[in-house]
Amino acid sequence: MDRIYLDTNATSPLAPAVKSWLAKGDFIFANPASQHTSGKKSAFALDEVRDFLFSLYQLDQKKFDLFFHSGATEAVNTFALSGAHDSNTLFVYAPTDHACVRMQKDRFKNSFELKINKEGDLLLEESIQGIKAFNLHNILLNFTWVHNETGVVWPLSLAQTLKEQTGALIHVDAPQTIGKIKDWHQLSDLLDMYSFSSHKCGALKNHGWSFVRKKTLTPLILGGGQQSKLRSGTENTMGAQALMLALHELHQNWKPETAQTLMQEIRVFIDHALQGVGSRVSAQARELNTNTVLFYFDRIPSDQTLPLFDLAGLELSSGAACSSGAAKESHVLGALGIKASAKNALRLSLNWDFSAADWAKLQPRLSQVIEKIKAKS
Repeated sequence: MDRIYLDTNATSPLAPAVKSWLAKGDFIFANPASQHTSGKKSAFALDEVRDFLFSLYQLDQKKFDLFFHSGATEAVNTFALSGAHDSNTLFVYAPTDHACVRMQKDRFKNSFELKINKEGDLLLEESIQGIKAFNLHNILLNFTWVHNETGVVWPLSLAQTLKEQTGALIHVDAPQTIGKIKDWHQLSDLLDMYSFSSHKCGALKNHGWSFVRKKTLTPLILGGGQQSKLRSGTENTMGAQALMLALHELHQNWKPETAQTLMQEIRVFIDHALQGVGSRVSAQARELNTNTVLFYFDRIPSDQTLPLFDLAGLELSSGAACSSGAAKESHVLGALGIKASAKNALRLSLNWDFSAADWAKLQPRLSQVIEKIKAKS
């Protein structure tokens, strides 16, 4: 049985351009800090990727720096630790944020959860009032542009308003944007930091990048002073080159309107299939991305449903991490008020090139598994 991969939000498949490049095996390997010819070749390759990223995202290199790192988890820690030493700093995050964000609050004397509704939409005015109530001027705010589990989109205009009204230093948590919303490469130069992970867009794991407003960030990793002292350590030239190949291919070929239309068809199908036994999460959110569906069965936990999907060759994920085969309560469903079914969440997330032909192959299998689960309910 051929398998259908439906877990792109965890790790995307390698882009075809990256696989072709890897197959050739002719990699730039030298340390880009070395002064010999091979080292200079590596340094030139990194500069080429940086120029490509600034051009793609249309940011001014006079206003922003760019540095490579191991991924968004490192970037979040770098952002938070820039202000954690100051007892008068307020750390702001959302209750539905990734664990690498939520755990930062323990570093701070003062923290605040952004207010959201049951769909996961940001309650802007309530959040602004809550931040202002602390009467602190040093504010670090993590803004999740696209949510990794629900697919809920918070437009960057909301982040701009938060900055204008509170003066916060804003980190845009953006790994789940690429090839999942139409305006993924249209960044606002009014915000302070944007972070991404390469394995979310067809490139390699343990690699990522951030744009950061100049003179904003205190480095997390000290050492040889590479990357304008923003992140020391030998740069991963191979990871950067793979990233450029993956992004170029996606940017040239992705059709957002087609993806949105297909995803709407899939969401309607899932809503109908789950009637009487489950529900789709954030179904009435103001804006959703083009690739993600989070849903749950009312009475059956994910450690019992996931194996049925897997036996049918469908590789979904649970909404929360699993340990020793036991379903854990999803903090996302809990934050959205769905506590009774918080252990039952399942996520389907599609790659950017998922097609109508792929859906025609997936739909009957998905229907069969859901019918089996219905019979158990």
